Amino acid sequence: MSRNGDRMWTYATGIYLFALDHGKFRLAAIFGVLCGISVLLCGGLIGSLVDRTARLKAVKISLAVQNLCVAIAATAFYLYLWYCGISIDWSNKELQLKQQKTYVKQALHFSWEAMIVILGVMALLASTAMKIAIEKDWVIIVADTKSGLASLNAVVRSIDLSCKILAPIAVGGIMSAFGLQVSAIFIAAWNIVSLFLEYALLKKVYNLVPRLAIKGTDDAVLVEEEVKVQEITDKDVEMEEMLDKNKLNKTESNSQNVEEEIPLNDTISEKEVEGKENEGEKIEAKVEYLRPKKIKKSCVQLVFGELIILIKGWKIYMKQRVVCAGLALACLYMTVLGFDSVTVAYIYSQGVNEALTGVCQGLGGLIGLWMADLVVTQLIQENVVETERGLVNGVQNSLNSLLDMLKFILVLFFATPEVFGYLIILSYIFVSLGCILYASYSYKMRGHLIPRRLKSFLLCRSQKTPNANSSPIYIGPPLQKKSERSVTET
Repeated sequence: MSRNGDRMWTYATGIYLFALDHGKFRLAAIFGVLCGISVLLCGGLIGSLVDRTARLKAVKISLAVQNLCVAIAATAFYLYLWYCGISIDWSNKELQLKQQKTYVKQALHFSWEAMIVILGVMALLASTAMKIAIEKDWVIIVADTKSGLASLNAVVRSIDLSCKILAPIAVGGIMSAFGLQVSAIFIAAWNIVSLFLEYALLKKVYNLVPRLAIKGTDDAVLVEEEVKVQEITDKDVEMEEMLDKNKLNKTESNSQNVEEEIPLNDTISEKEVEGKENEGEKIEAKVEYLRPKKIKKSCVQLVFGELIILIKGWKIYMKQRVVCAGLALACLYMTVLGFDSVTVAYIYSQGVNEALTGVCQGLGGLIGLWMADLVVTQLIQENVVETERGLVNGVQNSLNSLLDMLKFILVLFFATPEVFGYLIILSYIFVSLGCILYASYSYKMRGHLIPRRLKSFLLCRSQKTPNANSSPIYIGPPLQKKSERSVTET
C-alpha cells in the first residue's frame, strides 16, 4: 500500500506541476532538482537517523510524514483548482483562467506552488527513510537466513514492480474519466486511509518477530558474542549482583566516613569473589573487543557524503573492470525519455490520454532503465572485490544522482513544449553514448559483440541461401546424369 501510494503520487506530480505552471516544465524541473539535491545531501543523514532510532518508531515517523505530506499536497492542489477557478479544455489541454489575475492571486499562486513542491520533497525524503528502514533492515531480520532473504527480496521487488505498473494506470484512468480534481481527492484519501492500515500491518509484523525489538547491530552481535565467549550461569549472575551491592555499600560507607564490614555469602570466600570479579571483567573485555566499533561521522560527512565518496572513490572506480558498464548506466539517467515527471508532463501537453500515459509508464517500468540497473548491479556484485564493493556502489549512485540533476537543470533552460525537442536530441546522444560504452565493455570481456548463438544462426542461414554467382535455376524436367546421357545416345 505504501509503494502504491508513492507510485501514484510520483505519476501525478508531473501533471499537477504542469497544470500549476500553466503549460511549462519550470515547476517540474525545479521539483526534480530539489529532490535530487535533497537525496544527495540528506541521504546519509537520513540513514544515520534511521540507525539511531528504534525500529518501530522510525517506521512510524517516516510513514506518517510520507502519507500526510502527500495527502496535504494533493489537497492543496485541489483547493488551488477550486479557488482560482481553473477550467481545463480536455480537447487541447490548454489552461484558461475564468477571472483576471490579481496581485493577491499571484501571491497565493506562488505560495501554493512552493507548498506543493516542499511537501513533495519532504514526502520523498520520508519515502527514502521508509525504504531504508524496511528493505535494508526489517527484511534482513524477518528473513533470518540467506535463502529466506533472497526469496523475500524477490517478493519485495515483485510488489514494487506491480505497483509501478498498476498505480499509473489507475490514476491515469481516474484523471481521464473524472478530471484532475477527483484524482487529487482520490490520492489524498488513499494516503490517509492506508496510513492506519499500513501501521497496523507493520505493528503486527513487529509483534510476530521479537528480534525486531533489539535495535542496532551492536546489540545483536553483543548477545551472540557473549554466548560464544562464555555462558554465564545463574550462580555467576547472583555473584555479580552481590558484587554490585558490595560496591554500593563501600561507596556509602566512604561517603559517611563510617567503616563497616561488607557482608559476604557464607559459602563463598573473598578469593572466590575476586576471581569471579576478574573473570567477569575478562568476559566483558572480550565482548567489548568483539563488538563492532561505530565510526562517528561529522555533520559535513553526513550531508556531503555522496560528494565525498565520489571524489575519494573516483580513482578506485576507474580501475574497475566494470567501469564502462557503470558509466553506461549513468548516461541513461541523463535523458528525458525515462517517464519521470517531466516526460509525463510533456506527453500530457501533447494531448495524449492520461490513461494511455499511465499504461506507457507502467510498461516502461518493465524495460529500459530498470533492467539496465539490475544488470549493472549484478555485474558490480560479481566483478568487484568485496572490500571495494561498497565504495564502487557509492560512486555509482553518486554518478546517477548527478546526471539526473543535470537533466532537470537543462529542463529549466528548455521549459516549454516548443523547445522540448532539443532535450530529446540530447537524450538520444547520451543513450547512444551509453550503448557504445556498454558495447566496449562487452567486447573487452567476451572478445565479440554478436552473441555466439545469433552468430551461428546467421552462419547456418547464409550457408542455406544459394550463392548469387551460381548458375541460374533450371525449370523443367529432371536433368539426367552424364553416364545416363551416353547410354541413351548410343
